[in-house]
Amino acid sequence: MGIRRLEDFNTVFRLKSIWLIFKESGSLWVAWLKRHIFKRKGLWGTKPSPKHSWGIRKLLMFKHKAADFLHCRLGDGNTALFWHDNWTGLGPLIKYVGVEGPKLLRIPLYAKVKAASKGLEWNLPGARSDRIQVALTRISAIPVPSSESGKDCFEWKATATEYRDTFSSSATWKLIRQQAPVVPWHSMIWFSLSTPRLSFIQWLVLLHRLPTRDRLARWGLLDNPMCVLCQLAPESHSHLFFDCCYSRDVWIPFASACFQSPPLDVDQCSSWLAAQPQARSSTRKSFAKLILQVAIYLIWSERNARIFKGESSPAEKTRLTLDRFARDIILSRKSSTSAHPWSLMDDWLLVTSTIQIL
Repeated sequence: MGIRRLEDFNTVFRLKSIWLIFKESGSLWVAWLKRHIFKRKGLWGTKPSPKHSWGIRKLLMFKHKAADFLHCRLGDGNTALFWHDNWTGLGPLIKYVGVEGPKLLRIPLYAKVKAASKGLEWNLPGARSDRIQVALTRISAIPVPSSESGKDCFEWKATATEYRDTFSSSATWKLIRQQAPVVPWHSMIWFSLSTPRLSFIQWLVLLHRLPTRDRLARWGLLDNPMCVLCQLAPESHSHLFFDCCYSRDVWIPFASACFQSPPLDVDQCSSWLAAQPQARSSTRKSFAKLILQVAIYLIWSERNARIFKGESSPAEKTRLTLDRFARDIILSRKSSTSAHPWSLMDDWLLVTSTIQIL
């Protein structure tokens, strides 16, 4: 559908604030946090407190999620924390080794990585557990911190396997969101000429979630499930879009002007559009999607008008409304090849020139 969770956006913004703390961007806010809030323990060792502002408490609540995105490329070892920063690729060593790690390796809990080296060698005791052995093996493969290597550089996860020295909101959002399988009709919902109001109705139609009369009858809310547009068959999604003679008279003339053999079942429209030759104009395919959206919206509106207002319009008038509706949308957009909306309108007039609207 394209609707995004505000909770995910909020998470991304919090994570970006945490990234600024490690980026050394020269921010006065970051300098104040380090001096007055984090102090010697840094972000990882600071716990939320009632003394902190609401914003800082929220920031500290997201630090554990940020740990999964941060990686430190070791330089001189004077910035990265040995136990809390991910500089080995194993994640924070305090989590990997356990709380007994500082005692077993004789490295203080908030010590810098530099404290684990002596001269040009690592200065660490022997392993006392399998996990410590793995950690020491990994550390031995990392160059010893040196001033010649420059400062420690923090990186942010861009993909499942790649870290970069810049923060990307879109990449972070893709990593934290719950992904669902891509549906074949997604391009019919969102395209260059789509309108959110129409897209929402079409989305409900493709999921068969509109309160059609056959569904209302199954729920015991209605006695007569017959279609109010034709009175010839029960009103279902498949019948209403576009097996009904009324909706067929609205849909077929415009759809046929774009491509041959338009389907009478809305569930087959995605395969119908996908089957069109690539050599055909992409503008024509966008028009077919626009016609589908507007037709669904107007047919559903006509159905509701007859039920709730007692008003009805002939198919000819609905076709005229569809044409005007589509023209208004086209005039509000810009062509991909021209800055003037009239270029799109010229294409629309050419495609619909053979249609007998009235």
